[in-house]
Amino acid sequence: MDISKFDTRALADEGREFPILHPFTREPLGDDKGPATWIIRPLSSPKVKAGRKLLTKNPKDDPEEQAMAMNALHIAGFKNLTMGGRDLTAADGAAFLALSIPEMEKDAKGVWKQVNKTFVEQLTDCVLQLGAELGNVKSD
Repeated sequence: MDISKFDTRALADEGREFPILHPFTREPLGDDKGPATWIIRPLSSPKVKAGRKLLTKNPKDDPEEQAMAMNALHIAGFKNLTMGGRDLTAADGAAFLALSIPEMEKDAKGVWKQVNKTFVEQLTDCVLQLGAELGNVKSD
């Protein structure tokens, strides 16, 4: 019996591909070449844990930059996503996450509501979904 399916740490480091959604329409992004996706690692990834440890020991001066760097540790890569004609890589994660910020509007009652789903929020959803799935090894 091949027990490699139980190596959830290796699976966590591989990450999993998720669609990137338009922050306002929540439709998957893409073009004629295919969908725009990112490969996301969960909190249990040894690479994410090592990165968090390093960033905690050597924090960035700007708290927002530190938060983006921590979040970007979960991005293992991108597919079919470019900026300025260049393919995005995992190293572009923090810059990508910073592209969308919460947009607010007042509703009919005058209460402020967020009307978009930022890339950081999308990343969080993916990380939480992976955390729930990994460790739940499927039987053959």
